[in-house]
Amino acid sequence: MDDNSSAAAPQPPGLLDEGLIAEADLAERLGWTRDWIGKRRRRGEMPDHIKRGRTILYPRPAVEAWLRAGLHSTDSGLAR
Repeated sequence: MDDNSSAAAPQPPGLLDEGLIAEADLAERLGWTRDWIGKRRRRGEMPDHIKRGRTILYPRPAVEAWLRAGLHSTDSGLAR
């Protein structure tokens, strides 16, 4: 048996793998409606996305970075 035909070499995750989250799933996880996310996407307030037919997909790393960027400190800046 030829060693080259036994198994393909593992590939790094890419856009065709589980590195994407559908807009509907993102809405459910955030507790938002799909309409609200759609409005924010059209205003440019969402991460970059991929459109496959009617399905909007977001790269998970972009969503995570977008969420981190929206975190606000609860420190009021007042002296203690």
